[in-house]
Amino acid sequence: MRSPAALLVASTFLTAPSAQLPDWASIPSPPGATIRLEQSWALVQDGTTFRAFSCVNRTWSTLLTLNPTELTVLNEAFLLRDGQVYHAFAPRLGRWVSQQVWDPNARIVPLVSPQSWLSVVVDGSSVHVFQAIDGTWTTVVCAGPPTVTMGTKCALVDDGQALHAVSAFYGTPVRLADASGLAVVIGVFGNSAVVFSNGRLHGFSAYRNQWATMPLTFAPTVRAGNAQAAFVAIEGEPNAVTFFSGHTGAFHRVATADP
Repeated sequence: MRSPAALLVASTFLTAPSAQLPDWASIPSPPGATIRLEQSWALVQDGTTFRAFSCVNRTWSTLLTLNPTELTVLNEAFLLRDGQVYHAFAPRLGRWVSQQVWDPNARIVPLVSPQSWLSVVVDGSSVHVFQAIDGTWTTVVCAGPPTVTMGTKCALVDDGQALHAVSAFYGTPVRLADASGLAVVIGVFGNSAVVFSNGRLHGFSAYRNQWATMPLTFAPTVRAGNAQAAFVAIEGEPNAVTFFSGHTGAFHRVATADP
């Protein structure tokens, strides 16, 4: 025979209402509407009206535009240009965030992969970075025309006098202190960027949002696994291979038997 306590527990589980997800929000879908679906959002375009749905918080957000052009899709967001304004939709916020541009020739730097978490707009001597995770814009003011090297989790901005790295996880630019306009960009690889200057090799960690430096007298060969690489291998030093981790932000030298 079950004890009163056991009967109470059984009764509680049998009678407790099951958890119900909230109803999905809905909107009218005009016959001529264009629908676009991605991992965490949906977009319904009805002429110049754009309705974006966040799969994260299950809400619709409407944007009324005048002259919409240039839809750019990221992994977890998208950008839409309307004249001199870039509108970005951030699913994690469930809302649009906008950035004014002043140069009529402003442009989005092409992505290296759709699986990107940041987008960069070159606006004259300014660079606007959209960070998809937090849904924020950050502006880097350059001394001259910038050169941007894109990755999936970070990017490098070089104006010939200063070099900045921008992480998709932080959005705030971090200047490479001792580049002095002599930096040679080796590349941006997933969660890390590698730069050579003044007899030093510099690695930027997107996860740590910081630079690390090691002495090196030659421009190395850098290898990465794929566009989402977490680390890179630095080759060229005799009897050693050095790894740089985009997670820890540190260099690790491994001795080898063969030169």
